[in-house]
Amino acid sequence: VDHDQVLIPIQELKVQVLRLRLSGARIREADDHPLPWAKFESRLRRRFIDGDLTIADQTLRSRATQHLDLSDHDILCSIGGDGTIHEIINGIMHRQEKPLPKLGLIPGGTGNAFLTDFGLTDPNRAVQRILEGAPNPIDLMQVDHQDGTTFAFNIVAYGLFSSGNELAERIRWLGKRRYDLAGLIKILQRESYEGALFANGHKVFDKSLLFVIANTRHSGEGMLISPNGSIRDGQMNLISIQEANRRQLFQVFQRLSSGTHLSLGVVNEKVASIFEFQGRGSLPLNIDGEQIGHPPFKVKTLPSALEVIL
Repeated sequence: VDHDQVLIPIQELKVQVLRLRLSGARIREADDHPLPWAKFESRLRRRFIDGDLTIADQTLRSRATQHLDLSDHDILCSIGGDGTIHEIINGIMHRQEKPLPKLGLIPGGTGNAFLTDFGLTDPNRAVQRILEGAPNPIDLMQVDHQDGTTFAFNIVAYGLFSSGNELAERIRWLGKRRYDLAGLIKILQRESYEGALFANGHKVFDKSLLFVIANTRHSGEGMLISPNGSIRDGQMNLISIQEANRRQLFQVFQRLSSGTHLSLGVVNEKVASIFEFQGRGSLPLNIDGEQIGHPPFKVKTLPSALEVIL
């Protein structure tokens, strides 16, 4: 695509782009070079007819899109990573107006797990898809936990994945390396967590080291956590470890980027549309990489809950 060419869509689209100031958005091109926001905004505006594009900075993270006036727009776009998508989806799902707005996604965060599933990690290509693509229905997850209800598109995790995420947030000053360090510390500690997990009403286990309920294939930065998963099949994939020594846990984490961890004997997978965890504790859940809510909790699939342009 010629970035300096003025592209006029076949059908005029009214688009609102939302950039969350607190999301830490980092826009990078296909070659991983940083792309300054001012330059990207200029490119973006050249692709739309005057008046058809609205760019709004949003300073509130909590349900940022719940009360936006979208009556004059066809598509709501977000610029950011998975955390931004999480906030925007939760705002959309709590809106009173129906039908829900169509969502376009432009990668600009540290983790872009959702768009990695569709090979859309280059922002210029993502914009082109928004102009040319048709909306596709995707599944979401509804998480009813002790503190309320949260909607998720990526994962719901507990155990090592949750405690590691909690520790990583306390050492943010280390940057990206904080996740590796937090994971290493938690592997060495090797804590197990009591609580029965049920899949479609059938008990799976009473105790575990970790479990991840995945709606997408990727999670975090480049982890192929659920290689057999799909965001369009009305199901979720449970990846869990009940028992493992430290060496086996290291092997699991070394294979997460390739998705070959499922071949290890300590890793179990189960597919269901409803999962329910009856444990209790002070450890928060890891929902789409965010620390939200506490057990007990129930997760159910919402098939084709939202239309996304991919």
